[in-house]
Amino acid sequence: MQQLRDTRKKTTNQVIDDRLASGQITPTQAQAAHDRVNNSPGDCTAIGQGGTGAIQQAAQHLRKVELQAVAQKLGLSEKDLVQELRGGKSLAQVAQAHNVSRDDLKITMRAALKTTLDQAVQAGKLTQPQADKALAAFDTRADKIIDRTWQAQK
Repeated sequence: MQQLRDTRKKTTNQVIDDRLASGQITPTQAQAAHDRVNNSPGDCTAIGQGGTGAIQQAAQHLRKVELQAVAQKLGLSEKDLVQELRGGKSLAQVAQAHNVSRDDLKITMRAALKTTLDQAVQAGKLTQPQADKALAAFDTRADKIIDRTWQAQK
């Protein structure tokens, strides 16, 4: 059983090294993943494979940054903006009500996202290819994001 664990750890460490070599993760991320693998007492097959917890956490942070930027652009508090969104309006509808165009809304959100991504690259938390991919994903989904309505809360 121990030999199987050792083999899995070795394989997982190789996956981490491969992701580092391909630019999918930074050296800092690789080291943290290696530390988790090597300090794990049991099976470690999920470590270093996806990092979905970190990705979800980063995505939530980015949404907050974008929301803050939009609220500022509209001259609203974050609380007021969230209240309007929870009332069933889309970002585009709220922006229109405050005389802000769709294009200005997307530019504001993209700029906030780019600033955050640039900071993450500088801090070694993301690679430049990861940041570029996130920005491209935003560009692809920007209209869906601003047109999305949330179910009204009672």
